Amino acid sequence: MKKNIIRLFSLLLVISGLAVASSCSESLKIDTIVQGDPSITGFEPGSGKAGTEITVTGAYFRDVLHAYIGNVEAPIKYLISQQTAVIVVPTGAQNGKIVFKTKEKEAQSEQSFTVTFPQPSLATIPQSGKVNEEVEFRGSNLDIIESVYFKDTKAVISYQSEKELVVEVPFVLDDLVDIRLTYSNEQGEQSITADSKFEIEKPRPVLSTSMPAKVTEGKTITLTGENLDLIKKVMFGNVEASITRYESSFLTFHVPTLPKTASVKVVAYYYEETASVTLSESCEVFIPKVFSYLNRTLGSHRNANFGNLFNAATGDASSVCVLKTPASQPLIDFASVFNSGFDFAINSPHNTVNGLRNYWCDGKGITTANTLDALTKEGFGDFLSTKTLLKVLLSSKAEQAEIINKVVNGEIAELSPEATPALFNGKIVADKNSVRTRKTGEAVGTESESIFKVGSVIVFKNEKKKKVGLLYIRKINVYYDKLKADNDANASIEFDVYFER
Repeated sequence: MKKNIIRLFSLLLVISGLAVASSCSESLKIDTIVQGDPSITGFEPGSGKAGTEITVTGAYFRDVLHAYIGNVEAPIKYLISQQTAVIVVPTGAQNGKIVFKTKEKEAQSEQSFTVTFPQPSLATIPQSGKVNEEVEFRGSNLDIIESVYFKDTKAVISYQSEKELVVEVPFVLDDLVDIRLTYSNEQGEQSITADSKFEIEKPRPVLSTSMPAKVTEGKTITLTGENLDLIKKVMFGNVEASITRYESSFLTFHVPTLPKTASVKVVAYYYEETASVTLSESCEVFIPKVFSYLNRTLGSHRNANFGNLFNAATGDASSVCVLKTPASQPLIDFASVFNSGFDFAINSPHNTVNGLRNYWCDGKGITTANTLDALTKEGFGDFLSTKTLLKVLLSSKAEQAEIINKVVNGEIAELSPEATPALFNGKIVADKNSVRTRKTGEAVGTESESIFKVGSVIVFKNEKKKKVGLLYIRKINVYYDKLKADNDANASIEFDVYFER
């Protein structure tokens, strides 16, 4: 009995397998059905002007890519089904058969479509309007109008229908201008002209706030008033500012970089620079002798959220991948890494020879080499030849305390022998290849010229660039209660940086 049951079960499995195979085979046949060649059996309407929608019927429209009326391509508005499609009569179309094309096949209608060319007419014509204001034309067949010119300046059409046409008044130097509307018929481009001239009203920017008497390079200036969206250029002397926002009541721009601190005339230009308004006869533009960047972040060598290579001239933190671009290598001033002793270190590039293989690019080490010769052959020579020496300043030393106080109080506007002599006369000498946070076994309050903590000021000098900088440590994200792998992925420091120009 048991053997009979087993034989019956085996027979059922075989039948089931045959059924599955049959099913799979059937599915395969369905998936590989060959699409038939497209064909057109009819269309309606049989005539119409540009913009008319034509419903085309036939078969096998699925793969149709292009449609034509005569030799002019017509937009396909809808591919409703294998049997129905809707196309639109294009501007410039001529009488001709409707043609559908797939990648390899072509279908053509038996009958030709007749393109009609109605004459547009104007019933209501605007007499005046402000620059950038919308004005409305009313009439018939206005949907075939292709362009509107105020004298020789083309206007933007913002709305168009058979009986309405709305355009934006452009700036034209003349106050009274002719308006010309163009369209196409079987003879080519045609035009109709408004019976009377149009008066262009030209409002002028009016300021309700004044330009500050003294500004700093890079500062954002926002002025308020009316018609400020007309302003397209702001000049500080002969240097153009970057406009970031212009609306009717707001104008925002950044103070540009001048060759040096100077008082200059500030002028705003509008109406294609044919008109201007003086924002300040004499505005003092202060150019600090220091690059300053606040609230910057460096991650560890495996932190995917933040870069660990820093360019102090731009304030940019980059991932290790940037080293694959040789031109970028000399721009890096220092690198950061999380060490096995649970300390976060800032290293001179030349001090990373042994550890560069631990620096990650796209989730893996950028190299396997750990000698200068091998790394240089791999193309990292410009990075590794940069020598940046560092030192953590100590408040117990008078000349260092003076610099610390200036940084903490936000008084660093210049790094120079005149403004910060201690950084240039040999009293403060950066001489460390690396500075770091404390290790797990060190006391929290440990002080050293090699150990930084929250509130520390670090001086660094790039020997290749021959420039000095300062770091003000705002926050240290090292997690002593977590595994090293967690810190490798998440450790970071936040800081302000000042760098000599």
